Amino acid sequence: MVMIRTPLLLVSVCIFLFACGEASKEDATMQMVKTGPQLDDKGMLLLDSNLSEYQIAPWSENPSCILIRQAGVDSPLSMKNAVLAESHAHNKIAYVFANGANCLGAFVTDTQGKLRHFQPMLFCSDSVALKPKVIHILWKASGIPAVLVSESSGERGSALRIRRLDGGVGEVFIDERVSNEDACGPEEDEGILPCFSNTTRILLPDTGSTLPDTLVTHTTGTVLDGKRVLEVNVQDTILLPWN
Repeated sequence: MVMIRTPLLLVSVCIFLFACGEASKEDATMQMVKTGPQLDDKGMLLLDSNLSEYQIAPWSENPSCILIRQAGVDSPLSMKNAVLAESHAHNKIAYVFANGANCLGAFVTDTQGKLRHFQPMLFCSDSVALKPKVIHILWKASGIPAVLVSESSGERGSALRIRRLDGGVGEVFIDERVSNEDACGPEEDEGILPCFSNTTRILLPDTGSTLPDTLVTHTTGTVLDGKRVLEVNVQDTILLPWN
């Protein structure tokens, strides 16, 4: 009887251990699903957000949520961050989303939704003008997406930021309008401060979908320095940091 019971006992133990292992694996998977992306107390997406294994699910019915799905798991997760801009090209999709009040994040997927690159903190701004109408995604011919964002800095003026969305380094910052006319002049500083007022016009291709290797800027305005009258009319070329 002992020889018969022993194999049955071993089989029972193996089945029990296997069941425990599967349960632990399922618990770990569900825990990862429940945990999902890491958000701070302000709802901002943190750097350590465990998104490498996720796919992006469509959110056309609720554009204020980014839906993500872990491979092999049916339950989707959602992040309460509005998608501000998206663009399709070169079998890729690039997205820019609001990460908190005045910060932007971005990610790039393939056409199946598999996450290719993720930047939770693209940049932050003191401006309240980070709205869809001032955010544009353009593509370089090789399929590199870049975001163009117009910033408003109140009395200081406005600026344009251009940054890659695929993890490449480099950012272009162009002052579109700068002025200190409110802080200088005989009545404000007794003529001591140099005054300046410049406006820059950015020349982009008419197509609007392809970003060139270089940008041409045409600056006009006046710089009042010393003599307080100095005309500015300059055209320049800026090389974009694609390499």
